[in-house]
Amino acid sequence: MTTHPLLSTQRAEAIRRTLLVLAAMAGLTAGIIVLSSQVVTDFLREGPIRVAGIEGNSLQALLGGGSLAATAIAVAVAWPRAHVLRLALVALALAGGIFLIHALLIPAAALVTAAVAVELSQGISRERLRQYGPRRYPILWGATGILTAGAIAGSVVLSFWLLQPLFDEGETLNEALAFSVEGIERPAADIPIPPSEADAATAAAAPSDRPEPIEGETDAALATPEMAEPISGAAPQSAVAPPPPGMADGTVVPESSPAPTTPAVLDDAVAPAPPAVLEDGAAPIPPAATPSATGTLISRGELVGVDSFHTGSGDVLLVRGPEGNVILRFENYSVRNGPDLRIYLTPDPGGNVGVEGALHLGKIKATNGFVNYDVPAGVDPSIFRAAVIYCQPFSVTFATAMLE
Repeated sequence: MTTHPLLSTQRAEAIRRTLLVLAAMAGLTAGIIVLSSQVVTDFLREGPIRVAGIEGNSLQALLGGGSLAATAIAVAVAWPRAHVLRLALVALALAGGIFLIHALLIPAAALVTAAVAVELSQGISRERLRQYGPRRYPILWGATGILTAGAIAGSVVLSFWLLQPLFDEGETLNEALAFSVEGIERPAADIPIPPSEADAATAAAAPSDRPEPIEGETDAALATPEMAEPISGAAPQSAVAPPPPGMADGTVVPESSPAPTTPAVLDDAVAPAPPAVLEDGAAPIPPAATPSATGTLISRGELVGVDSFHTGSGDVLLVRGPEGNVILRFENYSVRNGPDLRIYLTPDPGGNVGVEGALHLGKIKATNGFVNYDVPAGVDPSIFRAAVIYCQPFSVTFATAMLE
């Protein structure tokens, strides 16, 4: 009985060798990227390799050299015709490379896997495929396809989640502190002005339409109908002053006689006091609005990133408000964005969030600006020696501030 393989030997061999060459090029590119970039090395430190506890140049050499070696072994072993032992060695080499540089070696691993699949297809005949193919077992083949598609989609989503901080700087938030801190100078823009004081300052700073005073002239003489405020219960006055009334005997008041200068005031009504005027006639300058309450500084520190990828900068303050509340404040700060970042206070000066007494303050609000975090009541803030920005899913510290 004549069998017909899915791919002819010559065609399968050509496709397989092409895929292995592409896999070698992909693995070489990944290794060069790691060896030439410390930022990429620090980023890869979030992967499984962190269990080794290696950092710096040693980590870079291990990741770059290890990924190159893993790719070379997998391609060299898969180049001849495969059998069970060779396939096992290929799988171990690829697993080791993914352990080292995870996402960067996925293209090379996928190409090697495709090359092995092409070689195995030579032993499958079309008759055998019809006997055990999807037409005969649609449910089994459908479930396998769904699982495969789900695994690929999950890998893509995970890779995008890991790489997303490289392209997204995060959010900016500028929260004010409602009180001043003793011993710390803060910019005026950081001190909110109460509405009542702000309105008074605006009114006082507005230019006045009041004429300049003349020496020897009383305030009453400066009053004009436009400036007079209506008095409750009084009849409205005309904008133009009426002519002087006649005397009781029919005579007219001479022009040389001065007109009355004091406006009539109803009972229980008080005339509005004119605004204060400086000697040169300029409007008075309102005093600067400052918070009436003052808090105390418990400790402070400078935010520093742990490496060239996990960067951070800014000032960190732990303050007690006038009402006894405690606030952890980040001022003029910035931190590298990452997946599910959290804020911690810890008694460990080195920033270990797993020690006893470490306090979780919640998810990060923003990666830039001025941000406040409330410390729960009843917690002694003097025990904390570090504030930490921590990546929860991968147990990686992004930045730390030693509090002193």
